[in-house]
Amino acid sequence: MENSQHRHDIKDELWEIIEPYLLKELGKWGGSNANDNRTFVNGCFWILRTGSSWRDLPPTYGKWNSISKRYRRWCENGVWGK
Repeated sequence: MENSQHRHDIKDELWEIIEPYLLKELGKWGGSNANDNRTFVNGCFWILRTGSSWRDLPPTYGKWNSISKRYRRWCENGVWGK
């Protein structure tokens, strides 16, 4: 990921710390990026960091509609708070 839009993505050291907390969510519903929590989380962080609409999410993070639905599910189910 050499692209400048990825310069703020989660670094390996930090991902090793938070990944265990997300493993139980891996692929729970299926769909786009269901098997890649890191790409999904980076996509959500990109939206939060830039303040952009979901439709403007770079395609390297996955399909914007799938990512936004999954983000909403995680909000509703308290995953972000855990």
